[in-house]
Amino acid sequence: MNSIYLVESDDNGRVFSDMKKIEETEQGKINNPWSMKLTAWQDRPGTAAAEKEEVLSAISLDGGESFESAINISNNADTSECPSIAMNGDNVYITWEDLTPGNHEVLYRQGLLSL
Repeated sequence: MNSIYLVESDDNGRVFSDMKKIEETEQGKINNPWSMKLTAWQDRPGTAAAEKEEVLSAISLDGGESFESAINISNNADTSECPSIAMNGDNVYITWEDLTPGNHEVLYRQGLLSL
């Protein structure tokens, strides 16, 4: 199993923070005005090497110091990969490429951020 290590810069890449271990392989991260940080990535959530890949997501409520347990966003019958994450106001959108319908399709989930 791989791990996610979060490294951040708030000065356009001149200085970076120390690495923080989050979870599995990170592929996308988004910040918002409430110091929440969201991640989305693809991984095999089980232990079997032959298991299909799923799109996972996790949230930090403390600016990235710690992350909640990952949730399976795609959770379907075939491979899910190449996630992207975006935010518009309080809405979060996660898109990914999925093979469940039998060919490559783009699927998405939408959620509302609130505290």
